Amino acid sequence: MLRDLGGIYKRSTPVPGTSPSSEAFAYLLLRADEDPLHVYSLAAHYSFEELAVPASTKALRIRLSDVGEHSAIIMGASYLLRLAHLHSDRLSALKSLLLSPPALHEDTDTCKLRDRLSVQRAFSLTAGYLAWEATASVGTDWIRSFFEKVIEDIECPLCWENVRQRMEVVLEKWEGTKATI
Repeated sequence: MLRDLGGIYKRSTPVPGTSPSSEAFAYLLLRADEDPLHVYSLAAHYSFEELAVPASTKALRIRLSDVGEHSAIIMGASYLLRLAHLHSDRLSALKSLLLSPPALHEDTDTCKLRDRLSVQRAFSLTAGYLAWEATASVGTDWIRSFFEKVIEDIECPLCWENVRQRMEVVLEKWEGTKATI
């Protein structure tokens, strides 16, 4: 059954033979790795939620500015908006996670306040760079690689542990951030 949406016809039920347990569905999920925008657009066009949801994770790799008019029309305003919100919400979540610096410890014989503030500054500069460069699809390995560069230069074991703990919290919460529409 097709619905008229302002001159654009949209199927209100999925294409026959593409249930989540079918070979066609499995093939489309595999295709989403190579061509996420087209698979997401197809799923959206047919309001095929069972395919649109997993395809949306793959579509995080696509910058919203790269979604052309044709793809936007095919997927429709609702699914385009859902994808845009997914991108925006994930980036906002990451930036929020990166805002908190690692904890400070008390003065020791080898680590004074200026040393600890230097560690926090290095953490904050790295976090700022990550927030600037990140896309909605970044993985924990990418984030970890930047913080490990900060950690390797820390001489104080207490500062080192505080930065490591903060990094682990960021990674854990990022891993738990919703990645589908």
